[in-house]
Amino acid sequence: MNRRSSRIVREIRQRLAFTLVELLVVIAIIAMLMAILLPALSKGKQLAGRVRCGSNLRQLAMAWRLYLDENNGDFPRRASNANLYYGGWRGDKDIPDRYLNSYLHLDPNLTSPSEAKVFQCPADRGGMPGAALRRKVFLRIGTSYQTNIFLIGEKKFVFGYWYSPMTADTTALSDGVNARLTGLNRNGISSPSRLLLIGDYGWYNQWKPTDVLTVEEKEIAEWHRREDHHYMAFMDGHTAFLEIRRGIWVDSEYTVLPWEKLYQVARKVQGE
Repeated sequence: MNRRSSRIVREIRQRLAFTLVELLVVIAIIAMLMAILLPALSKGKQLAGRVRCGSNLRQLAMAWRLYLDENNGDFPRRASNANLYYGGWRGDKDIPDRYLNSYLHLDPNLTSPSEAKVFQCPADRGGMPGAALRRKVFLRIGTSYQTNIFLIGEKKFVFGYWYSPMTADTTALSDGVNARLTGLNRNGISSPSRLLLIGDYGWYNQWKPTDVLTVEEKEIAEWHRREDHHYMAFMDGHTAFLEIRRGIWVDSEYTVLPWEKLYQVARKVQGE
């Protein structure tokens, strides 16, 4: 290659090369684009998680409907913590006989979490009290979702102890609930379209007293990153991303109590 040709090649290379300033400008533009796009991607991921969570809850609500159809509308009367051990896999606690599984074509004694994905909320990040606070609820108890305890189980409720000061109204509400818990049948439900059936584990934290529930437990269990909001399925099968107001049993959007005859008593306990 002659001298003239070498000079031409060098000039071409110089014209094609980036200067340091140009390189820094490109890097700055890329950084700005990432700053703009990352929040949108994060929000998209959260929305996708809510969609899957809603799909899970619709399937679980359908499974409950099938259970009730096969049992003449009677809700299960099982041991304590029936609201947590109704379905899923056996979990860390190795709890067997998840009776709702069979209505989802699953083994009631699943030992593998990979086979119980319908019971796992994709946003599950823990929130159960104890040393494993940040361990996923799904891995600890076999399901991410908690069923309304007013529909299943045999627990007695004393509202004056757990939820509000003892008054004549809280005593009346406790007595009214406990009298109706035994033998609850689907036909006795007042408002299926407003009655909360099942939802994210943390939804029931809204009725725990402040001396029992820590701020950290509550915040961790709000999986979808909005305070007091949880994904819920209603008794009629529809789902919603819903604000569960603290200490509110009966609201314009939802009710936790299945019996309309107790709504007014509950509102008095709520201070309304």
